[in-house]
Amino acid sequence: FAARIYRAGIPVFIWDTWLEGLMAIRENGVQLEEDGLVRGYKVPVLESVNTGEKFTHALILTKSYQTSDTVKLAQNFLSSEGTLLTLQNGLTARGKIESILGFERVLGGVTTCAAQSLGPGYVKYQGGNSIRVGEHPAAKRYLSLLQHAGFETIIEQEIEVMTWEKALINAVINPLGAITGLTNGGLLKDQGIRETMCSIMDEGCQVAKACGLEINSEKLFAKALNVLEETAPNRCSMLQDVDGGRQTEIEDINGVILQLAEKYLVDVPILQTITNLIKAIERK
Repeated sequence: FAARIYRAGIPVFIWDTWLEGLMAIRENGVQLEEDGLVRGYKVPVLESVNTGEKFTHALILTKSYQTSDTVKLAQNFLSSEGTLLTLQNGLTARGKIESILGFERVLGGVTTCAAQSLGPGYVKYQGGNSIRVGEHPAAKRYLSLLQHAGFETIIEQEIEVMTWEKALINAVINPLGAITGLTNGGLLKDQGIRETMCSIMDEGCQVAKACGLEINSEKLFAKALNVLEETAPNRCSMLQDVDGGRQTEIEDINGVILQLAEKYLVDVPILQTITNLIKAIERK
């Protein structure tokens, strides 16, 4: 994201708590691999949370479980009226940010953009280009910035439905990718896995319905298959976490859906099973 925004000529800075990654970016820029070519983009790095720089717009792209700690630090960079757009996975991130910054300063969004980290400061684009931003007074400004950077961006009125749809697609794809080790394209080609994904989607949509949201399981499953096709070379983020021995986002994606299923007495045996398997892999 930083590389594309920088490439479009929009002033942008990058900040993270991964010091090795920031050091690599400071030295060599963001190394972005697209279409078989690697280009470096000298995105400036914010050196400290105590910087005097103040910004009116920000993107948060961390793991969902890192949200609260990240925003508490990142708010030092925002002007008093600055807003923040989250494009994170799961159902919990926006609420966590709102509890820190306030409802009026937070925008929710989802994206299909896929990438694989190949090392500190080095990322490979793996397909998907759409971003949907929830309706908000600041939404048009983010729309303009992201479109100018080359993303296919639209504003959505139904932010809760939008967030749930992305979470359900993640709940279907990510755990199965992490368990099987298959790329998104590999998941798409396996008929047994496609049937399992369809069953998980049905269960998840039943939970959404119990929460008062009407989401068509068949249509959303078709969207999930389209995401897999658009990002076929990608190893999903949960698989990358498992490969790297890192904590996954299973609690913020599947775990939240399971909690709601229990609350509303919705039977979700397949969703429960794959969640248990990911947690077993994490414990190992």
